Amino acid sequence: MSEAGPSRRPPGPPPGPPPRPQFAHEKKKLEVYPEPKLSAKDKYARNQTREVDRILNVAFRMNPYDVLDLTQNADEKAIQKAYRKKSLLIHPDKMKDDQERAEEAFDLLKKSMDALLDEGRRKFVDETVDSARLLALRELGLPITMTAEEIELEQVPGGRLDQLLPSWEDRIKINVKHIILDEELKKRKAVQMKQEAEIDAAKRREAAEMERKRRADMDNAWEASREERTGWRSFQKGTKRKKKAPNVLG
Repeated sequence: MSEAGPSRRPPGPPPGPPPRPQFAHEKKKLEVYPEPKLSAKDKYARNQTREVDRILNVAFRMNPYDVLDLTQNADEKAIQKAYRKKSLLIHPDKMKDDQERAEEAFDLLKKSMDALLDEGRRKFVDETVDSARLLALRELGLPITMTAEEIELEQVPGGRLDQLLPSWEDRIKINVKHIILDEELKKRKAVQMKQEAEIDAAKRREAAEMERKRRADMDNAWEASREERTGWRSFQKGTKRKKKAPNVLG
């Protein structure tokens, strides 16, 4: 008697719930909006446009780290490498159809690199980012003593910084923008006050100079009329009648 071999599953669909039927409007949508196939040239142009859009975004352009897409611990080589890569991608000569925006983004890249390679300016940027981080922690009611590692752990699923709207990174960018704008307004106000003080001082100097000239003109006019005044006095003395001596009867 031969042993029975292993049972084989009859041909058919795999076990499990049947697939959901596709509705007519879904089929039509797939037919109307097929995934476009781009050439290498078109993909490069798309990447150029996306990078220009990213750099010119208001939330990014205020922070040199965001413009260059770098973290705070980036060293000089990383900064220069990021600048070269992005500047080659969006160079205005390569974006004739969007040259004006490309020039603006290219200029922001250069300014951001210069800021991060300058020790004093980078210190200001780092202090601004740190202040933005502390401000975000206060806004969320979290301890301001949290370290970068603790903040990163809180961003995992289920953490206190998970699924924030706006996200933790966006909050930092928004706060950096506000802090830099406030500093810029303070600088402009200080410059305006200085200019107004200089204008007032210039007006006072001008008024003093005009008064000095007026007095000098009066003195010159007085000196110029000296001869005329002297001649008139001499004339008056010459025409003045002498008193007759009284006749004394002897």
